[in-house]
Amino acid sequence: MSHPNSKKQTRIAPASPQPQINPSTGFVQYFQVSIALMRDRAAFIADVGRSNQLPTKLIGLLVSSSIFFLAYGLVIGAIHSPLQAISSAIKLPILYLLALTVCFPTLYIFNSFIGSRQTFLQHCILILASTNIIALLMLGFFPVSLFFLLTANDPAFFKLLNVAIMALTGAIGTLFLHSSILSLEDKKRGRLKRQAFLTAWFLLYGFIGCQLAWHLSPFFGLPDHSFVLFGDSSSGNFLTGILEN
Repeated sequence: MSHPNSKKQTRIAPASPQPQINPSTGFVQYFQVSIALMRDRAAFIADVGRSNQLPTKLIGLLVSSSIFFLAYGLVIGAIHSPLQAISSAIKLPILYLLALTVCFPTLYIFNSFIGSRQTFLQHCILILASTNIIALLMLGFFPVSLFFLLTANDPAFFKLLNVAIMALTGAIGTLFLHSSILSLEDKKRGRLKRQAFLTAWFLLYGFIGCQLAWHLSPFFGLPDHSFVLFGDSSSGNFLTGILEN
């Protein structure tokens, strides 16, 4: 016999959880990596130190950086002609990524020799993150460059302005790489040697970047030509070219 105060309880099945839509799916996720880096760089670097989603970060940084460089290449080449704009949009990502490809083995091998415990993939993420910082800053200067493109009919000033922008963004990107590498390493283990090596590596990276820019030029076009894919800098180096001119 059931107790008179007892009530029949009906068990209600819990509602099935609704599928959560991830906003960072497809092509958008590549830009989400750049946004995460831009919003909280310290958290991003700590995430790299924990080896969290490194392949996703690698692809995201590579794709987004290339697109940002492409956009900036369009505006600097547009001072000359549409064809030069397309050429510069293609060559600018090649310039930065090829410079990293040439310099990366030196960074990884020597930094590991000093005592770095970061993996090959972690080094890749860090160096691509610094490149992404450069590309993001260039994208921030895009409206400024576009403004002077449309309002100032002065190719010499426009070239000087954008060279200064690229120098500034490159310096900020290398400083970010310097701080991110040091933050992930043991501060008591070869710190002075690592700082000295990084300084030398940044000089090497800058030299190789200038040399590649010399061979890939012109980016702004040549005044006496309708369109030039590559100039007369196929031989020699940029230092002798500057001294001769």
